[in-house]
Amino acid sequence: MKNKILTTIFLIPIIFIFLGCPGSKRDELEFYRSQVNSLRNVISNFVVEYNQLKYESYLQNKPFLISDLYKRYKTTFSQKDIDLINNLLKLEQRPERIDRLERLKVFIYEKIVEKSTSQLYDQIENLKSNISFATRKGNFKLENLNEYLSNEPNNRIRRNVYNSNLRELENLQKLQIKLFEERKKIILDSLHFGSYLQFASMIRQENLDEFYSIVNDFVSSTNDFYFQQLYELLRTLRYSQDNLVAPDINYFTKDQRFEKYFKADGLKNILLSTFHNLGFKIDSLQNLQIQFEQLDKTKRKDIIPNRTAGFTIRIPEQSYLNIHLTNGCESYSKAFGECGKLLPEVFTTEEFFEIRYFGGDLIPLTFKNLFANVFDDEKYLAGNIFNSSKLISGYLKQRSFKKLFNVRKLCADFIVEYLMIDSSQTNLDSLAQIYSSILGYNLTSGDKARLFSSLNDYFLEAEQLNAIFIEAMMKTRIREKFGDEWFKNGGLKDYLMNYFTKGRKWTKDKFLVEIGYYNLDPRFFFNEVISLKEKSKNLRLR
Repeated sequence: MKNKILTTIFLIPIIFIFLGCPGSKRDELEFYRSQVNSLRNVISNFVVEYNQLKYESYLQNKPFLISDLYKRYKTTFSQKDIDLINNLLKLEQRPERIDRLERLKVFIYEKIVEKSTSQLYDQIENLKSNISFATRKGNFKLENLNEYLSNEPNNRIRRNVYNSNLRELENLQKLQIKLFEERKKIILDSLHFGSYLQFASMIRQENLDEFYSIVNDFVSSTNDFYFQQLYELLRTLRYSQDNLVAPDINYFTKDQRFEKYFKADGLKNILLSTFHNLGFKIDSLQNLQIQFEQLDKTKRKDIIPNRTAGFTIRIPEQSYLNIHLTNGCESYSKAFGECGKLLPEVFTTEEFFEIRYFGGDLIPLTFKNLFANVFDDEKYLAGNIFNSSKLISGYLKQRSFKKLFNVRKLCADFIVEYLMIDSSQTNLDSLAQIYSSILGYNLTSGDKARLFSSLNDYFLEAEQLNAIFIEAMMKTRIREKFGDEWFKNGGLKDYLMNYFTKGRKWTKDKFLVEIGYYNLDPRFFFNEVISLKEKSKNLRLR
């Protein structure tokens, strides 16, 4: 008996050493949770200030500058914050808690890099805003130049304007490369990632090596159709491909025969009635303020940059949609798209901060595309825009080419960024040639000077392309459930609300499963493009 007692006494401390002290572990868990909660509150305030600053910059038509904001948060966004979250991750066991912590950690990683390079970022934004192109329609900023080019009928003038200001563009490019190099150094040396690509894959929640293969396959599979469309367009316009340059595409895909039917006076009514028909009273929501900016009718023939944009300050309490009432299809598409993008933030019922704000923009961008692309639909166009099948036919043919051009342009952006990411010394001429081979135009000095414009967004194109491809997959399901005139089927509201209420909760894979698929398939988008061309042909033959 005595031996049993001694054995028990001896084993008790050994058991505690082996298992750990439950009370101690619990205290440690609660301590780290408390510390992370405090950090979360600080970051929540930062996010609101960041969003507010972006909105105010838009309202004042000034560059979005961030360095002063980061100075107010000088003790936030550091390796210490990452270590704190990692300590809590070692103790947490519930998957939903782990998911929220991982989202928070990714955000902090991104902001550590942004904070460290914020002054250089501001320098770039200031330079961008100061680059101005002189045209016979007035001066245009770099970000608005395409709107001028799409309205300039003289190809010689288009080319000259596009290739002007090369010194400023080259200086901007040098700064963009410098920003990339500084961020890469921080990622590798301070944050100890194995590569820039690994860090970017974490930010985008995407295996970028695999996505590179998907993008290349898409480009290859659409080559024949794209170049056939391009040759048809040039033949119709009696324009030689030998003379084709990048700014020409902007002009050729904005045919004034169709643009004039998208009238500024009709945009507000068509937008509201479309969403009302689906059951969304967007102009009556307390947490979404819509501002329609009416232009002076005497200025409507001027080329005025469309500044329609949506902003969210607090999710879901405070969102703004500013709609610039101008003529043209892009004006309509932009208004519908920006509204669709805000809906997952306006209607989310998720209670946790990380689920509301973090996890990428894939889901908001998907719904941006869904509503912007309502103008692909022949019946919608007949009921709201055009008064003849001939006009719809011509418009759908143009739309088919433009949609494929835009996506192949995103593919080219992604490929160029992917190929140069390990060495900023990659030959610029070779990289610029990628655009020529994918898009079919001849290179000019302005093309090389515009390389790397999206370099510092950690492959934003991957998220944009995913949203485009998934929207086409979702629309297939929507048509199966709600018919070809889904855009006026009130039953669609409940279907969409199932997604809107989740906000950013779902990953890409989970989002696909919820729609009814297991893998991303870009062929759905390509089929949409082909379908537009076929509908155009059928309407023409009626």
